[in-house]
Amino acid sequence: MGTEIEPHGPPTSLKILLIEDNPGDARLIMEYLAPIDDEKFDLVVAERLDSGIELLREESFDVVLLDLNLPDSDGLATFENLHDQAPMAPVIVLTGLNDNVTGLAAVKAGAQDYLQKGGVDRSVLVRTIRYSIERSFLEWQILQSNQTLEDRVELRTQELEAARELASRSEKLAMIGQLSGGVAHDLRNPLGAIKNAAYLLKRRSQNNSSDQSIDEISKWIDVIEREVTNANDVITNLLAFGASKDLVLSELQIHDVVQDSLDSLSLKPGISLSLNIDAGLPPVLGEASQLTRVFQNLFANAQDSMHSDGRLSIDAQRQEPCVKIVISDTGCGIGPDYLEKIFEPLFTAKSHGTGLGLAICQEIIDKHNGSITVESQIGAGSSFTVLIPIAP
Repeated sequence: MGTEIEPHGPPTSLKILLIEDNPGDARLIMEYLAPIDDEKFDLVVAERLDSGIELLREESFDVVLLDLNLPDSDGLATFENLHDQAPMAPVIVLTGLNDNVTGLAAVKAGAQDYLQKGGVDRSVLVRTIRYSIERSFLEWQILQSNQTLEDRVELRTQELEAARELASRSEKLAMIGQLSGGVAHDLRNPLGAIKNAAYLLKRRSQNNSSDQSIDEISKWIDVIEREVTNANDVITNLLAFGASKDLVLSELQIHDVVQDSLDSLSLKPGISLSLNIDAGLPPVLGEASQLTRVFQNLFANAQDSMHSDGRLSIDAQRQEPCVKIVISDTGCGIGPDYLEKIFEPLFTAKSHGTGLGLAICQEIIDKHNGSITVESQIGAGSSFTVLIPIAP
C-alpha cells in the first residue's frame, strides 16, 4: 500500500484522521480539537471506511479516530479492516454509550484505546490521543528491537553453521594429511618397479616375431601403465592435500597456463575442443604449477563426463577485478543433490576416484584469493567458473 503511519515520539502538532459519518459527532470532535495556545491539531475527516483507508495510503497521520458504525462497514470488522491496511497506525475506536464490550474487543484486536461518544471532553480526548501515540511508539520500538534480535540470532546461526562445516572440512583434511605420507611411501616404490617392468616388457615384445603375441602383450602392458598412472595420480592428490605450503605468487598469463594444461590432455575420439581466450587479458597473480593442476583436473573431469560427439569449451575473459575462466562440457551433468557436495574432500559421484580432485582445486583457488563455482543440468552438461584476481 502507499503511505502508512510511521511511529514517532509525541509531536508538538498532531495530524489526526477522523473517520466518522455523523456530522454532529464530527463537529463536536472538531470543537474539542480546536487550537489552544501552543497545542495544535490538524484534523482531516472521512465519512466512509474506504475513503479513510485511501487517505492513509496517500498521507501520513499521527493517529486515527475511528467510528465503528459506518455506511460501508459495521462493528468490530470496521477496525479489523483498517488495521489490516495500516497495522502500525495508532487507532482510537469511537463507540456508542455503554458499548464497552465492542471497545474492549477492539483493544484486544490491536486498537490503542476506545472512547464512548458523548462521554468525553477535550481534556480526556487530547490525553487519550497523546497516550495512544506514545504507546504505539513504544510498541514500534519493541518490534524493532525484536526484529533486530531475530536478525542477530539468524546471522549467528548462519555463522555457527559455516563454522561447523569448516571444522568438518578441517577434520577431513587433517585425516587425509596423516594418511597421505604413509600411503605414498608404501605405494610409490612398488608402483615404480611395476612401471619399469612394463616398460622393459614392452621393449622386448617389439623383438617378438609373432604379431598376435606382440598385440596381446602390448594390450596388457597398456593396461598396466594406465592403472599405474591412475594409482600415481591418487598418491599425488593425497600428497597435495597433505601439504600446506604457502604459494609463491607471480604474474602469469592465463593463456599460457591453460595451454600448458591442455598439453597433457589426450582428447578422446569424438570429443571436440573449443578454446576462446580474449586477446590482451591482463596477467593474474598465481603459481603456475598449482593453477595448471586445477585446470588439468577440470579438463579431465569434463572429458570423463562425455561420450562421443561431446564438446569441451574453454573461455577466458576479463571480469573486474578478476580474469574469469569457464570450463564447460556437454556431458551427463551433475544432479542437484551432488552440486552442494562436489567440493567436499572424499566425496565423489564417480565409480572410481578418491573424491579429492575438486577439493584440491578449491583449496588451490582459495589460496589464490579467487573462487570456483559450478552450474550443471542433468543431460545438458556442466560449467565450472574460476575467478582469479588480476595482478595489481
